[in-house]
Amino acid sequence: MQYFAPAQIDTFGGGRRANEGFFISGEYLRWSISKPDVTTVGYPGLTREVFYDTGISRIQSNTLDTSFIGSKFTDGSRVDLGYIEGHQGWLFSYYYLSTLGRTHGVASADIVFDDPPFGPPPTFRLLQGYVDAALTDIQNLPVTFNAPYIEDLDPDEGGDPDTLPEPSWGVMMENLVKNWSTELNYIYRFHPTRRGTTWELFLGVRYFELNEDFNVWAPYSYAPYDPTLDQNDPNGVGFPTAVGILADSYWFTKAENHVVGPQIGGRFFRSYNRWTFDVQARFFAGFNFQNIKQQGVLGSRLTPGLGAIEDVPLFMRTTGFSHSATEEEWAPCAELRATIKYQVTSKINLSVGWTGLWMDGIARASNMILYRVPDMGITMEHNTQDLFINGVTAGVEFNR
Repeated sequence: MQYFAPAQIDTFGGGRRANEGFFISGEYLRWSISKPDVTTVGYPGLTREVFYDTGISRIQSNTLDTSFIGSKFTDGSRVDLGYIEGHQGWLFSYYYLSTLGRTHGVASADIVFDDPPFGPPPTFRLLQGYVDAALTDIQNLPVTFNAPYIEDLDPDEGGDPDTLPEPSWGVMMENLVKNWSTELNYIYRFHPTRRGTTWELFLGVRYFELNEDFNVWAPYSYAPYDPTLDQNDPNGVGFPTAVGILADSYWFTKAENHVVGPQIGGRFFRSYNRWTFDVQARFFAGFNFQNIKQQGVLGSRLTPGLGAIEDVPLFMRTTGFSHSATEEEWAPCAELRATIKYQVTSKINLSVGWTGLWMDGIARASNMILYRVPDMGITMEHNTQDLFINGVTAGVEFNR
């Protein structure tokens, strides 16, 4: 029953001594993970002049970005356990966060893909095709993803509402983040100061993992009738309704960060009556082994062998792809914990606190995508972003 003995709050003889022996604590975490750098969904800064008929065109630019991801809180848990006697001991710590997910759908979006020229002069591009019924005018075709409209479903116009869905989005994006970390430290405890503060030194090794998925579905590629889009037609007749050229596309990108390295840290705490104020700081000299993976399909509705057809690419075909890349980066990390503990019994403490962790050299999935036809790709130009994780904790601690 010693675990439930009264708390030691007598200040005689210098106050409550630091606990020794085995200890274990469990904490509930409510943390947030900083968002990745905002980037466009499409080739950054690129525009295209696209044609809907001879002499009817507009400048197309990217209309989507990744600002929807944001910084959102998620739940998790952390366990610390170890043993200390006299001046020396050890500490094992592990935490994990529940998968942090965000989704965002839009009814209409323009996505600009890099379309390099190929062939001898005059060169061609994969997203070019005839824009007139006479099949004489070859121009850039638009890449626009839209949810089906009511007129597309009208049986009088050839649609079948029983077989063609009517979603509210033309592009759906999803971002998922998973994070966990574990560490093992040697502890050296110094003599208490004259005012009762105890200092400890940590030396150890740590492993940190952050995995992120950025997934995009773009199944509907309708070009709706909209007179406001036409800047070249004085009669304002608008662009004709047509199925877009890259209908039913998707691409999934995953960035894995495996960070390992030595760690040094320190802790000081001081007790007064039932209360203890505890501060811990760590520096983690991490080395990040990054794995980037990507798979997807562009234009699954493109049918080979049909020959020249108006508003259909001459050269682009359904393309499935799978890419991977690896990189090693320096990823330093600093962590700070601040905790207030309340001694319920001689062996049991309740605690609340805050933890903040900053790390550099992290790859985020949404920034690793190369938007280029026919098979997209991975870019490593933005694989060293900084990361900030922080939030509150609440837990219970047992000492033998």
